Amino acid sequence: MKPPLEVLFVSCPDAARSVVLQLLARDYTPEAASVASRAELKTALRNFNHQLLVTTTETDLNPVVVLAERALAGKETPIFVLCDSNTEDSALESVRIGAAEAFNLDAPNRLLPAVAREMRSANLRWSQPSGIRSESQLQWATAALLHLARTRSFLGDNLIDDLREITEVAGSALDVDRSSVWFYD
Repeated sequence: MKPPLEVLFVSCPDAARSVVLQLLARDYTPEAASVASRAELKTALRNFNHQLLVTTTETDLNPVVVLAERALAGKETPIFVLCDSNTEDSALESVRIGAAEAFNLDAPNRLLPAVAREMRSANLRWSQPSGIRSESQLQWATAALLHLARTRSFLGDNLIDDLREITEVAGSALDVDRSSVWFYD
């Protein structure tokens, strides 16, 4: 009997079919879910324990956003980035900043060995003492802060939303359960 593999597809409905079929063909029985918005992604990351996140480079929920949201949720779920020959550079950039693997949709032959590697790695990671995991958490928090610094101008029209996002990222980076900003008029 094939073990289940809980997969969350992030804004990649067409690519999802291909990945699911490949996973079914080998050692896993995928239990797939999909999200199409940032709010849905946040909810899925907070409420479920997916074993694999799959995204593409061609959506608003690009791999950098997925990495940041994963960090905010305190998850270690591997992220696989699907691309084509036109978006391969941005997929490889995603791997450089924290995604587990990038796959060209035209030649996805590395997918199944990489999934097996990530599942073995996840099993080893959770059997280690918590101090060893804290280095990984630091890397994710750094990625989230880097994303925040690169994507936010902080000169927008909505100061409250900017402060809320900064507070969420800082709270995640500090690994605290609660954080707040008091805003006085």
